[in-house]
Parts: sequence; structure tokens; C-alpha cells
Amino acid sequence: MKPSSPFAALLLVAACFTTPRAGPLSARVAPLVDYHQHLVSPAFEPIVKLPRRDGAALVRELDAAGIERAVVLSVGYSFADERKGLTDPDRLTREENDWTSGEVVKNARRLIGFCGANPLRPAALQELGRCLGLPGMIGIKLHFGNAGITLRDPAHLVRIQQVFALAQRLRAPVLVHMRARGGTNYGAEDAQIFLDKVVPMARDIEIVVAHLGASSPGYPPQNDEVMGVFAAATERKDPRMANLYFDVAANVTTEMTPAEAALVAQRIRQVGTRRVLYGSDLSAPGGSIGKGWEIFRTTIPLTAAEMQQIANNRTSFVRYNIPVVRLRAEPYSFEYNSGLSSAARLVVRDAGVWQSLWTQIYQQRFPVPARPAIDFSREMVVVVALGTRSSGGYSILIDGASGEGANVAIAVRSIAPGQKCGVTAALTQPVDIARMPRRDGKVSFAEHAEVKECN
Repeated sequence: MKPSSPFAALLLVAACFTTPRAGPLSARVAPLVDYHQHLVSPAFEPIVKLPRRDGAALVRELDAAGIERAVVLSVGYSFADERKGLTDPDRLTREENDWTSGEVVKNARRLIGFCGANPLRPAALQELGRCLGLPGMIGIKLHFGNAGITLRDPAHLVRIQQVFALAQRLRAPVLVHMRARGGTNYGAEDAQIFLDKVVPMARDIEIVVAHLGASSPGYPPQNDEVMGVFAAATERKDPRMANLYFDVAANVTTEMTPAEAALVAQRIRQVGTRRVLYGSDLSAPGGSIGKGWEIFRTTIPLTAAEMQQIANNRTSFVRYNIPVVRLRAEPYSFEYNSGLSSAARLVVRDAGVWQSLWTQIYQQRFPVPARPAIDFSREMVVVVALGTRSSGGYSILIDGASGEGANVAIAVRSIAPGQKCGVTAALTQPVDIARMPRRDGKVSFAEHAEVKECN
């Protein structure tokens, strides 16, 4: 068949998409990822009073520890700590985020960047949105203590909800240091507020609670009080725990008592080893990233299999290192009654093709909704179609993207209803659409199919 339009040609090419499969993770003596790291910029050096540490220096430390990658948390928020009395903190925050992005990009195969800003600054939301558009910056780091935030203050809570709503909209993971400044007025109440009023604002993104719920080094009663709330929520199968993780950055030291170590092991098992992420922080226990892991591994009384699970844990934001923004924020297909009756995996890099495809998707609707504006010099659009199904209950979702250089692999999830699910007796054509940074190399699609069971 000879294509009669740019869209038809695109469909013809899309029929040849590939489906790579990921093999099982092998046993490791070190974690795959250090989930809690910082750099020391020229601007931060006099503040933290530590030697300069750029991306290359961190990579050398990772190599020495046998760790593949690290999450680099920008300390941009630190410049807006009012106790420091710095002039023009918003500018300093921007410059720190820019510097961090530059270091991550230089070491793109090894480092993943998170943006930092003090949420209480009026410019914070704008800066976080700007920073998440920088190369290599895919997530948000929040530090309640540094910012002077307590979730018990209604105004602070509203601001944090706004930040998490932004993260939800931009599909940006969040790592949060929850402990309030000085540790006063902080404990189980704050963890419950976080679970009840903050997590629901960002139900589709991964959230990492730093330092086992409070701070480090060590694991004092305050940490355990907070972790107790999350452990209880996990045990009652609270759905708000679905995307929560906990890092152990610098909590476990050589000074930890056997009783404290046993309590940490208990909480890890209660929340589940798959939720626990290794991190070493800027000042790792034992003086190096490798020694920090060795102290954790030999101190906490977990089985070898449990330690292996923690070492192998990979969040989606690590697996998918290219930011993807779905055009529908909710966890449903973009459109269920589309004009794409055949299965397709499409990559659009041209405005004319985008216009034709958008018209095709909405050929059954009048008037056609406004087409989202895309700058194809910087972005491209991915469209996945499930094809016609005999009933409702079917969905297709773009879960993420990963790649190196110009090539990219896009994760696609197809969902079918279980036998006990009530569905509409109408033909559907589910379609999902996402925008992402432009890549001009080879695009492949990694497919995952699942059945959604209903009670």
C-alpha cells in the first residue's frame, strides 16, 4: 500500500517498532545507585566548608565503590535559608541549579539531577519549573529543616501541597527531607499529615523520604516514630504508600547499637525492602561511599537476599532517565474514542505530521479540540494506540523513557480488564500521548501488558 499522507507514512514506519526485553538483575556486592548525593560548587564551598566536588569527582568516588549511578541533589535551597543572610538568594538558587545541571550533563551516563529551591520563597514554583527544563534535571529536592518548614503550619502545608501538585503535573519525582528545623515539634503527627494531605497531591510520582523519615547520622526515637506511621500504613495496605520510598542516607554508622540496628531492620521489613534505597550523602559514614555501604551491609541484621534487594532497587526515575510529560495528567489513556483503529507506536518530530495526526485522533468529534503547541526544535511527541477493542476497560499508557545519546527507549503499558470487571459494551480505541525532549536517533518501544483485576 502506498502512503497517501505524512501521517500514513508515519503509520507505515511505526508498524516496525521493536520490543527490547530487560534481563534479570545479577547479584551485586554494591548498590546499583546511590540515591542521595550532593556536589560542592564554588558558591557552596564557603558555606558548607568542604572541598569543591564536581561531577567528575563524584563519579570517581562511585567507581571506587563499584556503584553505577548517583542521584545528585542540588543544594540551591540552601542559599535561600534566611539564617545565612545572603544577598539575592533567588539568583544564587538559580545559579546553583544551573551549575548542577552542567555537572550532571558532563556525566550524563552516571548522574541524575534533582532541582533545589526553598518552597517558602515567592519565586520557588517558577524556579522549580524552570530548573526541571534544564538538561539532566528530572526531580525536586525539598529540605524542610533548611527552609524552616513545618507541616503543622497551615500556610506551610499549603505551599508544600503546591510544590507536590507541580511535581505531579510535570511528572517529577521528589526527595524530601521531612524533619522540621532543629527537630522540634516533629514526629508521628507530621508523618500522618504528610501521608494524609501531601502525598495525595502527587499520587502518580515517586516520592523518596530521606534519612529514614527524619535526619542522620543515627536512628534516634524521632526517626522511629515517623517510620512507625509509614510501617503501619504499609501493613494495612494503604494505597497512598504505592509510590513511597525511604533512603537510608548516613543513618547507619559504626556507633549504632545492636538494638538500634535491629529496630532499623524491623522497620525496613515492615515497609518492604523494595521501598528502601541506599544513599550515602555528602559526608558518608566511614569517610567514603564504599565504606558507607559496607557499614550499612554489616550492621543491619538483614538476610543476604534482603540486602541484595536493596542493592538492586531501581526506581522508575532511574530506569527512565528522560523526562516525559503525558498530555493527560491522570493515570488514564489520553483518549478512549479515537480515530486510530489500529495499533500504532508513533514518534512525531514535525508540525505538519502533528496536525494530521491530531485531526485523525479526533475525526469522530466536532469541533476538534485545540491542538497543543509543540516546539519541534526542542521537543517531540510520542503517540501510542492500542487499536480497536470490543468494550471499555482497556487502556494504554506511556510510562517513561530512557536512553543515551540520540537513541531512546519508550516504556509502554497496555492494560486489559479482568473477568470480574464491569465494562461498557462499546467499541473503544485507547490512545496515549506524551511530549519529551527531542531525540533524532533510533526510537524503540519496551512493551508491558497487564490485566487489571476487579473485586
